[in-house]
Amino acid sequence: MPIQNGQITAPVSLQADVYAALGLQKTGTYYDIGYICSNQHGQTNRYSYRKPIEENTPAEVQFTNQKYIDSLTPVTYRGGQTPPTSALYGYNAPGSWYRLTDWVGYRHTEYPVRASLASLPATADFEHTERISVSYADSGQLVKTALLSMLLSGNPSASVAWYNRILILIKVGTAWRAFLLKRYVMDYGYVNFDLMDQTLYTLLRGNGADTFQAVALLVGIPYGHGGERDGIREVTQDGLTYTLLPQSPACSPIRQFTLRKPKRRCFMTLHIEDSGNSREYWVPDGTLIQASLTYDSETVFVLSSHAFDQGDDYTDEDSRVNEGTHYVQGEVQLPDVRFTDNGQWVKPEVQSNASRTEYDAALQTTFLYWDRQVAGDDFTMDVGFTYADPNYRPET
Repeated sequence: MPIQNGQITAPVSLQADVYAALGLQKTGTYYDIGYICSNQHGQTNRYSYRKPIEENTPAEVQFTNQKYIDSLTPVTYRGGQTPPTSALYGYNAPGSWYRLTDWVGYRHTEYPVRASLASLPATADFEHTERISVSYADSGQLVKTALLSMLLSGNPSASVAWYNRILILIKVGTAWRAFLLKRYVMDYGYVNFDLMDQTLYTLLRGNGADTFQAVALLVGIPYGHGGERDGIREVTQDGLTYTLLPQSPACSPIRQFTLRKPKRRCFMTLHIEDSGNSREYWVPDGTLIQASLTYDSETVFVLSSHAFDQGDDYTDEDSRVNEGTHYVQGEVQLPDVRFTDNGQWVKPEVQSNASRTEYDAALQTTFLYWDRQVAGDDFTMDVGFTYADPNYRPET
């Protein structure tokens, strides 16, 4: 029967179906089932759910999720290793029994994932950022995301969820340093190339080199792996193994490039926390605070009537190129609160690194100011505040 919807269907013809699907011609007098099943030609799509596999029987094989997992060997990376040059998964093609029935259900363009790092420039600035699409909804796929889920987790249930991340390897001196980049909150369909991290910046800026050899790897991290925590972090010594997304005509998960030394930057942080003990001192839920931080005339952070709750710890971070002379300044507003509708107003008790503090009785608000100053390598607005609960009665 001919190929239907890109899939070989039974009964299978060695010449009309298999050779045709792989775009091959016979190499001798006959069409050779051993040649075609053993992948000596290298044209078999190893990622197809159904394909020739090693099984010690001439009888028809019942394909299962576990057999699919066993048919492939993922490419992995562990911190401290040299970068891999290929992410093409190993394929356990048959070497003994060759079954024509293994081709029933074979799809020549069935891939677990579609993604590409090819858009990253050959020479990238430290300041370069990019959002890269990762797609699974391909009409040629048998079970969409399940194929990748099985390969990343080794779990035949095909139900394990995962994060997509970029692992960047940078050669600093003679050693390869590996850093897992940040992820998006909704990153199931995207990965983020963004090197803006103060630790990474300090490492590269202070090294003395003008350029660095670098390799970006697209990896999948199943939930519970241990490496799925957010934020840029070095993984050279974490002991974890990261699985690369499978290389195919639809997926290019490795990109070698040159990374330039970072430009001088000012890293800015806004940090506000409830500094109370949650008993005598605490911040009532929904306390509306205001905050802003500016770089020259540009607003970097702004909180407008932000609802701050008991025990909250709010942090925002950003940075700007700081070559030449630039200026930073900031402000935080903390209101008086009442713990009951008819209770007394309570002023906040504040610890901060502000330049000065003012209280406006008419507005019942404490103003913290970080006066305009020349931007340096970092600028932090650090505030701890709480309120003394007038209704608190110590335990007796």
